[in-house]
Amino acid sequence: MRKILHPGLGKCGTTSKQLHYWPKVCRSINWNFISKGKKEDKGLDKNVYEWFLDVTQKKNNIKKISEFKKNIFFSDEGLLENRDFWDPENYEKSLNYIYLNFDKDYEIILTLRKPSDWLISNYLQYVTDGGNLKIDQYYLNNEEYKKSKQTNKFNLEKFNYKNLILNFKKKYKKVYILFYELENFFLYKKIFFNEKSIKYFSDESKIEKKSISYISYILLFNLNKFRIFRKNKLIKYFIRKLDKYFFQYFFEFPKKRFINKIKFDVDKLDEDYLKLVAGDGFEPPTFRL
Repeated sequence: MRKILHPGLGKCGTTSKQLHYWPKVCRSINWNFISKGKKEDKGLDKNVYEWFLDVTQKKNNIKKISEFKKNIFFSDEGLLENRDFWDPENYEKSLNYIYLNFDKDYEIILTLRKPSDWLISNYLQYVTDGGNLKIDQYYLNNEEYKKSKQTNKFNLEKFNYKNLILNFKKKYKKVYILFYELENFFLYKKIFFNEKSIKYFSDESKIEKKSISYISYILLFNLNKFRIFRKNKLIKYFIRKLDKYFFQYFFEFPKKRFINKIKFDVDKLDEDYLKLVAGDGFEPPTFRL
């Protein structure tokens, strides 16, 4: 039995994959696709979703897995997020949890994105969820991070894709990388290379959680300063609707200006990412496009 685990990162177009593309591919080859969320579990047998919850909470899940009849594609980027917007300070804790609950036979899919784009998307998600720190107060170097309260902060100095991949490769034999900018169905041919009768579908890459516009950012950022508005779902729903049908067309978020506010060499992170995409200076080799 084959088992595939996608633990993140989020903010890489994964929601659309979980809702549309991955379930469609898995149905075509009679795999079980399992993912957290109300929409993703449509069509799943009840015992499958219960097993999913159970296997992430119990240390000894060997019996449960042996009772499972179909191959498994298990996706939950929250495994690396640890409810802290993927702060790399907590990657070690998240990895230990994954190692404990998912045995070495799992094949790993990591989703990665150009750091400058990812950092903006992650910061806007932080603001959407109630954060009210400026971007240069949220993204900190290691020294600043240690001096801060560390709650709802991000240790940018530990944000390293290569180290993350190598840490997974220490425990798992097969690690696949889905690059946000390059992903297409050819990689799925590598992942499902030995599956008979597989059908390949066009990946429409529907955007389920589009980043907010600049005006929505300003509104949410200022509302978040007041506790009464910080978690108000109705106000946020109204702003997101305005954003989707109006703001997005006139108030694009100024990504470059905000990236320049971060007190860190983000250009170096982007350069290292491009080398990773090209396969330069990375050993041992990893499954890629």
